[in-house]
Amino acid sequence: MAERFSRRDMLRISAVAGVGTALGAGLVSELVR
Repeated sequence: MAERFSRRDMLRISAVAGVGTALGAGLVSELVR
């Protein structure tokens, strides 16, 4: 399954996932406060 994605796609997916995680964590921290 990993072979379906090119190296560029993997970098893009990891970047989007990292940004999404950061935004999600920030949103959760704002809601908790």
